Amino acid sequence: MAKPFLKPLVVLTIASAITSVTLFASANTTFAQVNFGESVVLPDAPIPASIVIDPSIPSNRPPTDSSPTGAPTTPTTPTTPTTPTTPTTPTTSTPTTSANRTPPKTSMAPKGSVELGSGGAADAHEVALVSLALRQLAMAKDPMGARQVANEINATSYKWSAKEMSCLGTLWDRESHWNFKAYNHRSGATGIPQALPASKMSVVAADWRTNPITQIKWGLLYIKLRYGTPCKALSHSNWSGNY
Repeated sequence: MAKPFLKPLVVLTIASAITSVTLFASANTTFAQVNFGESVVLPDAPIPASIVIDPSIPSNRPPTDSSPTGAPTTPTTPTTPTTPTTPTTPTTSTPTTSANRTPPKTSMAPKGSVELGSGGAADAHEVALVSLALRQLAMAKDPMGARQVANEINATSYKWSAKEMSCLGTLWDRESHWNFKAYNHRSGATGIPQALPASKMSVVAADWRTNPITQIKWGLLYIKLRYGTPCKALSHSNWSGNY
């Protein structure tokens, strides 16, 4: 008698547990009530829609490695473009003939110069100076010419007045008569300016024995440094008999 009584009790217990459960009947959040004595069927999960990829649209995803998992990847070495080799043209030696022989270089003397053979070209100004020195040397060996040479040297170096040059003429007339070979046997004074000792004229040039221009240049320099002007040198000579 106890078995029929237990069956409704078990049913009531199960039914009370089922009534507390509220299930989602569909994806639209619709609740379904469960009646007693009915079996509950839960809906299956919705099947996601299939994704169709259009091959014409570029993808931003990086390319996947198709190599098997775990297999080592070999780095790709960039290839260097090869430069085509230009074929070399064989050189041919041209025989030397009179037509292709390089003419020898000729020395072109600058304008205003004088060609002196193998010695090279000399400037015309230098040639003119040499010519003037030779002319003065020949002229200074004569007493009148020596006076003229003294005036020319004064005009370029000292610029004394005509009065001063007149004093110079009187002074050296008394000393040597403007003779470059004059020599005082008693004192040893030599040349146009009567230098004493004569070796002092070597400060101008070593040819003081035979060159009257060297003697004149030394005499003018001596007067400039010792007395200042020829008239002062003449005044001293008038007073002491020498200068």
